[in-house]
Amino acid sequence: MYILKKKTGKILKLAVVLLLIAALLCSCGSPGNTGADNGNQANANAAENSVNTGNEADNDANSSANSNEAGNTADTNSADNTADSNTAENTADTNSADNTANTVPAPDNTANNTNNAEPEKSWAEETLESLTLDEKIGQMFMIRPDQLQTSWDTWKQHSVDEGVEDFTEEMQANLQLYPVGGYILFDKHFVDPDQAKAFTAQMYEFSKIVPFVGTDEEGGTKVSRIANAAWKGFEVPQVDGMGYIGETGETELAFMAGDTIAKYLVDYGINLDFAPIADLDDIDSEGVIGDRSFGSDPQLTSKMISAFIDGLHGGNILSCLKHFPGQGSAEIDTHAAYSEIEKTWEEMLLDDIVPFAENKEKADMIMLSHISYPNVTGNELPTSLSSVLITDKLRNEIGYEGIIITDSFHMGAIINTYTSEDAAVTAIKAGADIVLMPDDLVKAFNAVKYAVESGDISEERINESVLRILNLKDKLR
Repeated sequence: MYILKKKTGKILKLAVVLLLIAALLCSCGSPGNTGADNGNQANANAAENSVNTGNEADNDANSSANSNEAGNTADTNSADNTADSNTAENTADTNSADNTANTVPAPDNTANNTNNAEPEKSWAEETLESLTLDEKIGQMFMIRPDQLQTSWDTWKQHSVDEGVEDFTEEMQANLQLYPVGGYILFDKHFVDPDQAKAFTAQMYEFSKIVPFVGTDEEGGTKVSRIANAAWKGFEVPQVDGMGYIGETGETELAFMAGDTIAKYLVDYGINLDFAPIADLDDIDSEGVIGDRSFGSDPQLTSKMISAFIDGLHGGNILSCLKHFPGQGSAEIDTHAAYSEIEKTWEEMLLDDIVPFAENKEKADMIMLSHISYPNVTGNELPTSLSSVLITDKLRNEIGYEGIIITDSFHMGAIINTYTSEDAAVTAIKAGADIVLMPDDLVKAFNAVKYAVESGDISEERINESVLRILNLKDKLR
């Protein structure tokens, strides 16, 4: 019996070893239920072996009990091992999923957000959007301040000697109806230094948008509104005429002239000088410009103009080249009547156009003459009303992107032939940005408004000019 028990013990140990091997084989099985099925099969075989072993031991109860206990122990170990294996696999799968989630980067929407975001609007663009049609049209007019005194007739408004000296209540009320974009001041508006400063201050005070406040201060003794008013108490430095400066060939003198003028204009509230003259002096004719011009040489005149503008800009004064496309050889003054020049465009490109074209980047404004050029346009329209000269030549061919302003529409070359209404509408349709001193402001303003409302002029065309004006005014804020 002792020997039988000893043999039985060895057999039981062997069975345990076999069960352990079976369990290991189950844990290495294919995924799914295969490992569990193999484990169950191993358990059945182990149980069968236990029974057989018990029979061989003459059904000895103790041996059977020991065998079942060993089998149960083996089953437990096998289940534990299987569970551990499954747990390890599940843990590995979970970690793998976590790692995958952590590895895949989140979508980057930065580029899309940048592309979809609207660009920040400029002050000029935002202001344009806020303006009424009346306010837009108003920006396209520069007037004598007297023209807001509508109780006066137009001849009194344009009088050389009699003018307003401050912003009256009537003018303030009319400014709400006709919100003009700027003013041009003449000798009559400069009574004394204190009055001049107070008057220009009112122009800024009563305007919703900073106005252009301009005057003709060319230097020399011919056209200088303030420098020629020394007898009224305007004690400012005297600047030589441009003809004299041009003869020296010294561009530094032209710069100093612009710088000197800018410094005293600022003191009186002026922000725009209708200068320098870009016309060439035609020495072969008795032209209307004469020594107001830097001379007859296109290249030298161009350099002088550039230096003069630099002087103005250094003193925070805007510039205006005049009178496109050059009227140096005109013998009839457009202040009085119709005037024409017979040159072709090809001829003008060699001389008259040079000072304008070479300073197109610096010039804040270019003023249009009222001279007619029939060999360029094919008709007798003044430059200020000609789409050929304004849009086709100046804007497109030369490439000027600044403000285009007409010369005064109270001159004989205009009022002798055109009504205030026709002149203003035609100029804007031709490409002008600002109409200067219409003969009758109210009629001109209402005509442009009607042209827009009736579709004769698109509001987009108005917006185009007003945006240019506001972009320049942004420098004055």
